[in-house]
Amino acid sequence: MEQVPSLPAIRFIVYGFFFVSGILSLIYQVMWVRMLSLFFGSDAYAVSITLSVFMAGLALGSWALGRFGDRIQRPIILYGLCEVLISFSALLVPHALDFFIPAYRVVYSLFDSSPWLYQLFRMSIAALLLLFPTICMGATLPLLVRAYTQHITDIGRSTGLLYALNLGGACVGVVVAGFVLLPLLGMSLTLNITAETGLCAGVMSIIIGQWWRIPAPAPQRLGEKSIRTPQRITERPLVLWTIAVSGGAALALEVVWTRILIQIFGASVQAFSIMLACFLFGLFAGSALAGRLIDRVRHPLWALVFLQVVISGAVALAALFDTLVPAGIVHFIPIFGNIFHVVPGVASILVKFFLSVVVIILPAALLGATFPVAVRAFTDTVEERSSAVGTVYAANTVGAILGALVGGFVLLPVAGAAQSMTGIALAFLLNGFLGGVLLIATSGAGAISRKLVLTFWCVCVCIVLMTVSAADYVNHTDTASGPPRILYDKDGALSTVEVTQDVSGEKNLLINGTEVAYGFPDQLHDGGFLFNSLLPLMLQMQPVHVAVLGYGIGLTAEAAALYPGVESVRVIELNPDVIAAQTAFADINGNVLENPKVHVRIDDARDFMSMTTETFDMITTDPVHPDVAGEGYLYSKEYYQSIRAHLNASGAALQWVPVHNISPASFDVAVRTFVDVFPDTTVWYEFGQLVLVGTKQPAAIDCTMLRENLEKAVRSTHYPFLEQFTYPQLLSSLVMGPDEVKTYLARNSGTLINTDDNLYLEYHTPFESGDNDSEEILHNLAPYAIKNTSPVFNPDCSS
Repeated sequence: MEQVPSLPAIRFIVYGFFFVSGILSLIYQVMWVRMLSLFFGSDAYAVSITLSVFMAGLALGSWALGRFGDRIQRPIILYGLCEVLISFSALLVPHALDFFIPAYRVVYSLFDSSPWLYQLFRMSIAALLLLFPTICMGATLPLLVRAYTQHITDIGRSTGLLYALNLGGACVGVVVAGFVLLPLLGMSLTLNITAETGLCAGVMSIIIGQWWRIPAPAPQRLGEKSIRTPQRITERPLVLWTIAVSGGAALALEVVWTRILIQIFGASVQAFSIMLACFLFGLFAGSALAGRLIDRVRHPLWALVFLQVVISGAVALAALFDTLVPAGIVHFIPIFGNIFHVVPGVASILVKFFLSVVVIILPAALLGATFPVAVRAFTDTVEERSSAVGTVYAANTVGAILGALVGGFVLLPVAGAAQSMTGIALAFLLNGFLGGVLLIATSGAGAISRKLVLTFWCVCVCIVLMTVSAADYVNHTDTASGPPRILYDKDGALSTVEVTQDVSGEKNLLINGTEVAYGFPDQLHDGGFLFNSLLPLMLQMQPVHVAVLGYGIGLTAEAAALYPGVESVRVIELNPDVIAAQTAFADINGNVLENPKVHVRIDDARDFMSMTTETFDMITTDPVHPDVAGEGYLYSKEYYQSIRAHLNASGAALQWVPVHNISPASFDVAVRTFVDVFPDTTVWYEFGQLVLVGTKQPAAIDCTMLRENLEKAVRSTHYPFLEQFTYPQLLSSLVMGPDEVKTYLARNSGTLINTDDNLYLEYHTPFESGDNDSEEILHNLAPYAIKNTSPVFNPDCSS
């Protein structure tokens, strides 16, 4: 009979493959979420559909493999085959998405009349593309537990070690994807490298598996041993219930935690990567430690129940720490900058990593310990090791799916972030308490008195901590006179939207802690935001149909709706809570939502511009800074191409470009990308705002028309800044014409543009946060400022 290879090197090779599998799985997940977001939008439902299908595949794979896995004699061969199939499936996903585009166009046209069909189609696409590879992913852990476990007394150790290896790989995968592969190589090359790596690991596993055959061990039960066997009728369902509730609460915790921390850390892709990496590292550490200890525990089910109570206290304590994090960031950034001699942007990333470890690591480690403990508590004999792991993993993952949905769509919108943390801690507490009660009822009184006393003590501590930690996580900046007044605060399924007002009466709109509009109504006198809104209207003969991509506080929509001759204003806003918050700005934007010309559509701007059949005379795209995760897609070449495709022949597109918290090199990339799609681009700068205006036809602005249009704007609107804004001032705000822009970009050898594949701006600008480069950028532009306006204005307005 063949034995498991005794050479440690062979076993360590397969351990290494499973570690690499964790890396690859997380990279796949990141890329699949991005691919599907580009395909059918990035609203809350789209992201939830993608992640739910991903986790459902893991649950199905582990459950299905568990049904017959204990009969497989060469599990390493099947494991290698799964890795090969995952790699091939991953390579097919982008091509399959291209294949479904025509069908999606048809379904998208039914967006308003049949929303259920639209959502069903998105769910079907995600299932068709992701279920098969994720089922293969879910099957890998039960297969390796089958290969590595030969004695019942090793089930906890082997499960804990393998689970930890995979989680450790996932932790590395987050860091590698977010900080190395995607920023340096882009999506396509990263996908190819990831798939090729998985293919090699799979083929080598198949080769190794040729001589790795599992012997049939003699049946062993533990009734006579020092470790109690679970009672199948009463205790096994309790194990599955406990691990399912624990998995659900864990994912709800991750959702709520992420929302809280991004309001503090900012919503950059690096911030998300840091938080997820710390969470996964905690799971890894907890699983590895529990795996080494649980086989020595006499009553593993009691250990599982007690863990839930301890996790409750850890979550409540972490919620208390969360309230201290904002002050920590303010104080630690200069300290880290001095210690490591780095710019503020890099120091900020390091501080976020440090504080994430402090807040997240303990609860995550305890959560990681629950899986090997649950497997040990559930498994009765060594013959059923594969089915036991598969069943427990499936229960945990099904709970995780429900927890993610409840956390995002119920807890946050209904209870808010702070109370959601308390509710999740209470869920862990009740899970452990009820489990203990059931154990007492089925086991009878006796040797449990000390456990009962300790559990009661922990319950009391948790209740106290939860009471203390029920705090408000609104991420506003305190002023000298105290915190601002909160006019609107909504933790929605997609993001947290806040409207604050300081003592001077100025109002600010914040999304996930990032100010997207600030200083109103004073900004009405400054004019920067309104200049962006009115400029493309004044450059055209007679705009009729206008698209506003991103609502903000409604000033662009109002300017367009009031402008003479405009018949319709199509507003595309991803976040419904931004629209709901507009009651706070009705006195500033003239209650524009009540204007019959304005039509709001809750949709992803990328998705709308890719799928709509409408065309427009003017399209304004005014996204927030590209350092916010997901915003890089609103500065990409493909996005501008879709905008150009929906402009009428004489239409104009406007793009705001930041000059703060962005390096001159990244600024050039942003401008170069726009010019690549709109060669006839003009650059305008006024009131501290820089905008690009692109047209399909060569720029030839009629001076008489421009003067008349400015007069129209003054007559039709109520903005104070226009009362002082003169025609010569409007002319002087032109910085560069098309020829000057091209000369400026040609001054160095740079050719890089921002694409959906490389997302250069999204990955690089977070490290430039805190750098005050606006003066350098404007200094670089000055030598190329337009001197001869005749190629742009017809006739030359300077005369």
